[in-house]
Amino acid sequence: SVPFDSVFRLVSRVPLTATAQEPIGVVPFLAVRGNTLYVVDRSNGNLKLFDLAKGTLSRTVGRSGNGPGEMRRVTGIAVDSSGAVTTIDGTRQVLTRGDPSGRVIDEVRLIGRWAGLGRPAHRPSR
Repeated sequence: SVPFDSVFRLVSRVPLTATAQEPIGVVPFLAVRGNTLYVVDRSNGNLKLFDLAKGTLSRTVGRSGNGPGEMRRVTGIAVDSSGAVTTIDGTRQVLTRGDPSGRVIDEVRLIGRWAGLGRPAHRPSR
């Protein structure tokens, strides 16, 4: 058995400040890298980056849509040590990697079903 606090660190509560121009919608996933909180905003089809110390919005990355670098239904997010952000979009069935500024580095189509992320196979009615 491993002590809880040897795996996780205590994070304090930081109220996030949004604006009327940049509201926060449904947030299914978060990621933290350094002093930045990455928030998947499924309602608005983008990522919002917040300063963890202040709770203020630093910038918004991406937009809703079906084109390259756009988002429909993000079902996972990861941020690597360089600050590159990788998202999985279950509706578009793509894995997108962007640099820390939000520019798309590459996008890969996911073929088949990935842990339930793909569309279900059509079943003929009986």
